[in-house]
Amino acid sequence: MEHLARYPPPRTQVYHLMVEGMAFKVTVALRASRVQKWIRDVKRDFLDAATTKCVGLDCEFTDPRTGH
Repeated sequence: MEHLARYPPPRTQVYHLMVEGMAFKVTVALRASRVQKWIRDVKRDFLDAATTKCVGLDCEFTDPRTGH
């Protein structure tokens, strides 16, 4: 995943990845409200009608002062 550095950085960045033949859409967000919206959207668009439900969500936090 590569992108050009911007200032100020975007609040949300979307990446499309192919790994071992599987397609992933990865959203990197700076705000918790974006994650809450993502959960609502996925539930509405996919999970409500699905007989088998599987969703991946990973959270990582960084220090905004150091970027680590």
